[in-house]
Amino acid sequence: MKEKIITEQNIARFEKELKKSEKTPNTIHKYVRDVRKLQTYADGRGLTRDLMIAYKKELEEQGGYKANSINSFLTAINRFCIVMKWNDLCIKTIKVQRTAFENEEKELTMEEYKRMVSTASRQGEEKTARLLQTIAGTGIRVGELSYINVACLQNGMVDVHNKGKVRRILLPSALQELLKEYVQKHNICEGAVFQNRNHQPVDRREVWRRMKAAAMAAGVPSGKAFPHNLRHLFAREFYQQTGDIVKLADVLGHSSIDTTRIYVKSTGKEHKQQLDQMNMVVDHKDGGLAGHEPVRTTESGIILATAENVRVMADNTYLSQRILFPLEMMCFMSTLSGSDKKKWEQWYQKIEQSDNAAGSRKNRIFPTIL
Repeated sequence: MKEKIITEQNIARFEKELKKSEKTPNTIHKYVRDVRKLQTYADGRGLTRDLMIAYKKELEEQGGYKANSINSFLTAINRFCIVMKWNDLCIKTIKVQRTAFENEEKELTMEEYKRMVSTASRQGEEKTARLLQTIAGTGIRVGELSYINVACLQNGMVDVHNKGKVRRILLPSALQELLKEYVQKHNICEGAVFQNRNHQPVDRREVWRRMKAAAMAAGVPSGKAFPHNLRHLFAREFYQQTGDIVKLADVLGHSSIDTTRIYVKSTGKEHKQQLDQMNMVVDHKDGGLAGHEPVRTTESGIILATAENVRVMADNTYLSQRILFPLEMMCFMSTLSGSDKKKWEQWYQKIEQSDNAAGSRKNRIFPTIL
């Protein structure tokens, strides 16, 4: 039986097949790189199932990679084996249980994002500030930046071609005006809005470099400073405003809502606050939310929070999935008195003002009170 050895000829064949499948240049580069990684491990040996399993084990135990990274390596290798008709060498990826919340050490907050933008602007790094706001304001992938060109600034609509699909995204009005001023100031008459010195679209390396520099200057942890985190920030903010995960999947260009779910996970701190608000520990000395004043229940079954608990819930306005209509909310507030009533009225007025500024919505997600 002929040995199954990874050769330069085989790699060239694999690359050609990926191009035929209309994979993006970045995807092709990654797949080829991952196959070469296996080639280095094999060191001239023919591939066998035992060798493939041993390679997977080494990645898990000695490579220092996370499960998702290992799975991306295995996906590329399996695709190579299929192209070479070595299907018997394909190996299973690692099953990863999704967590219910995101790691706070990696999640970029809105405050940190704004700090990076303001710091970049203050230091004269206008291009960096505009880049960050464009990705965060549209939710596009860093590899899709080139589709935001001078022509699309006229109507504020961008057609993005990626992964064999076309989707149309809209530029927020403020961003549209900001980019118009930017291209006019820098005499950019055609092509991509963000260009390098050779008048070609900026590549992901430049965006990474600029974002890392902005994070360092703004005192934002380096581990949070990568372009895809801006896309995650956009997703969380969009979902908090609309609660529509199906529409969000369309905006982000996801084929599966399961992928979109990853983008809208709350932080561990937020998840814990949600658990605390469930108030499932009935024999706690407070008789209510741990660490706060007790709550009381009306005859209609509505739980009324004291001023401290109102503050806790108001700080987490969008974390609940409990939807209240404004009329129901007003009925609820009419049952309150004293400082409780004043606190809720101030909070509700703030939400109303936010709605008027962003465009009124029929429904509003309120803190859990039932």
